[in-house]
Amino acid sequence: RQEASLGCTEIFTFGPDRDGLFVQTAATLNYLGLNILSARIEARGPEQTTSSYFVLTKAGEPVPDHQCHQISQYLTEQLNQAVYAPHTSTLPPLPRRLQQFACETQVQLQPNVKHTATLVELITQDRPGLLAHIGVLLEAHQLRLHNARILTEGAIVHDRFRITDRNDYPVTDRKILKSLKKSLLYK
Repeated sequence: RQEASLGCTEIFTFGPDRDGLFVQTAATLNYLGLNILSARIEARGPEQTTSSYFVLTKAGEPVPDHQCHQISQYLTEQLNQAVYAPHTSTLPPLPRRLQQFACETQVQLQPNVKHTATLVELITQDRPGLLAHIGVLLEAHQLRLHNARILTEGAIVHDRFRITDRNDYPVTDRKILKSLKKSLLYK
């Protein structure tokens, strides 16, 4: 749906939660040429997740009405595939127009207040494909995303992810945390 007050298009998904859902959604939106400005992803119980993505086209415009249905159908087909194998991800070079807004990447990893998950906070330079890349990194480390808040302010993103291991426990293995942080800092 069009979000006239925000000047973008909102894409809402609802369905069974599963490993790889975030990376599959972000990669599909990236493939469709959509830039994710903001997102909210929430696991609602052990079997359901809801997500809301606010997007623009590569031209910086809301998705034209005549393309919304096509995007909805394609995304639905992709998310209903029984198996999704994430591919390795490398980010393209930073576009020239964004190079003037250079931002040093900051990553913080910490258990949340209830110790039910690990909180990942990331502040970095926005770029095409960033969320898909982060999703691939989480999958590569065999981590589950339970909640995310993605916010883009100008050319800088402020992302917060609540993650666990595959058994839904907070990530406490220092080796995994160190590797994840190193991967996120390298982008």
